[in-house]
Amino acid sequence: MIRALSWTLLSEGLLLLLLARLFKKPLLPLLLTSLAVNLLTQLALWTSLNLFYRYSQLTLLVMEMLIWPFEGLVYWKVPANRLSLPAALALSLLLNASSFALGWVVPA
Repeated sequence: MIRALSWTLLSEGLLLLLLARLFKKPLLPLLLTSLAVNLLTQLALWTSLNLFYRYSQLTLLVMEMLIWPFEGLVYWKVPANRLSLPAALALSLLLNASSFALGWVVPA
């Protein structure tokens, strides 16, 4: 779990750095939001995977489908991030897709 969280935070942090510069958004609030929300959602993901280990692929799919909109709502609700709801959901989807793809490439 710690290794997965580290890779998630690193990959999403680097992508946030690029996107914040590109779209002129405040980096520090975005990074702090990412840290907080990823701690919460990674805990929920790994707890679910341990509870439903017999259905790990289905559990992973369902949890990822729940996590990205939840994280998008969190990004949107933090005023310092200065994101519209569509932008926050798109950001969350992009960040989660990138870390999910990285998870398939990096050995556990």
